[in-house]
This record gives sequence, structure tokens and C-alpha cells, in this order.
Amino acid sequence: MNHNKLKAAQNELEVLKALANCGWMITSQIASWVWIDSTKHVAINKAQLVLKRLAAKKQVLERQTPVGVKAWVLTEPGAGRVNAELESQGYSRGWAHHGYDLSTLHFQKQITVVEYLIEHRTAGLAVVGKAGLRAGLLEKQFQEFDAVTVNFDSGYTIGVLVVSNSAESTLDRIARCRGICKTHLIGDPLIISGCEKKLRSRKV
Repeated sequence: MNHNKLKAAQNELEVLKALANCGWMITSQIASWVWIDSTKHVAINKAQLVLKRLAAKKQVLERQTPVGVKAWVLTEPGAGRVNAELESQGYSRGWAHHGYDLSTLHFQKQITVVEYLIEHRTAGLAVVGKAGLRAGLLEKQFQEFDAVTVNFDSGYTIGVLVVSNSAESTLDRIARCRGICKTHLIGDPLIISGCEKKLRSRKV
């Protein structure tokens, strides 16, 4: 395989692995995830070309979210390609799963989580999205989180929770997560502040 074909294949795998990790992503997020060092315009152009190739191979599928924005998900052949690559690298089994029911997901929550992961991936951290957590990329206890970031140099792990209300069930979840590892809350600052206030009052 010549250099250009090898690079194209690597880019395709990176896109497929990103989708396996996050569940679903919009084109601009895939661009930022895979082509970290490119300008936004160049990265989006590259992403569009790779997604077009993958769609032609029936390894990804474009789906419409409940808010009308188009997103990409893995198909069974796409997941199979990721798993075959992982197994060729020595993993006992692949972890990629195909399909994602966009109708059951909160669009803004997913966008918020993936943007957070992109930011921290760009900073050099390992990041795991909800789909990756469900697939068992980390220990089962971390499935309580919406995402996780890991600094392999220090071994420091941070769990990520999207907070959209201050209901008792949300407070319970925050408390459980803080018992697992350091937890970063993301979302509306006023709601987060309200949660922190209620949690402090529980301790009194």
C-alpha cells in the first residue's frame, strides 16, 4: 500500500474509532477530533471527503437528529472494521458497536460532552465518551459518568457529568460519582451552583 492510500486508511479508521467512542457526532466535531493540527476549514473539508468514502463503503450512516441537524453513526460493517483493527493490534476483542438511537438522546447534552472531549483530547489527554464507557473501555463503575478523561502521564482520571437540573436524583448521581473519582460538572453555571449549594446543605 502506497503512502497516500495508507494515510487515507488511517484517517478512515480514526473517524470510525471516534464514532465508536462517542456514539454519534456531527461533521465539524469529527473534523476537530481527527485533524487536530489543521485549520477548521481544512479539517472540515478532509472530514467531508473521508465521510463520503466511508458512506460509499456503507461503514457510516448519516442520520437526522431530533433538532434537524445531521449526525453520523457507525454501521455494522464500520464497527466490524474497527474491531478487526483492534484485534490485529493484540486486543482480545473489539469494543465498537454499531447504531445509535438518536431519537432517545438529548442533542445538546451530546454536543456539550463531545465538545468537552475534543478540547481535552487536543490538550493531550485520553478521552472516553458514553458509548466507549458502555462498551467497557474503562471499568464498569465509570459507566455512571457521561464521559471520562485520563492523563496517562500522571494516571489522573476525571469523570464528567452534564448537569441540567438540581433534582434529588441528580444530586444523588453527583454524590455517587464523586465517590468514584474526581468529578467535573459541566452545563449551566447557575444550575451547577445550585447543585453545589444543595449538596453542601446535605452535609450540615
